[in-house]
Amino acid sequence: MRAIYLLLALLAGCTTPGYTAPLPILAPIRAVLGESEGEGFKGMLAVACTIRHRGNLKGVYGLRAFRVTHRLYSAHSLVLAEKAWAVSAHTDTVNGATGWGSASDIELFKHTSWWKHMRIVAHVGHHWFYRRVS
Repeated sequence: MRAIYLLLALLAGCTTPGYTAPLPILAPIRAVLGESEGEGFKGMLAVACTIRHRGNLKGVYGLRAFRVTHRLYSAHSLVLAEKAWAVSAHTDTVNGATGWGSASDIELFKHTSWWKHMRIVAHVGHHWFYRRVS
């Protein structure tokens, strides 16, 4: 049975022997990987919390990130993303944020009409998190 799990893990793009992730990987977990794989658990948790606040994955680039679509992430990163998604169900580390971006993204956003209704509410790693204010 262990050999079957190992084969499934390798087919999923995971390289750690014995990893037994279920297939397919949920879209929110793929989004967390694509958006914050290099940010460690805190960064992944922040993105996962924000995705839950948004309530959808519309416009989330991470779903289409090359590393995600070609399964180039590590098994360790996948485990962290799965854990972040699970923990985000009962915590909020981003003060209700519904969007995020890098510092350069935020500079670009400031020149759009919709940004005037937004406020930065958290900063984790290389991401700034924001939400709409009344």
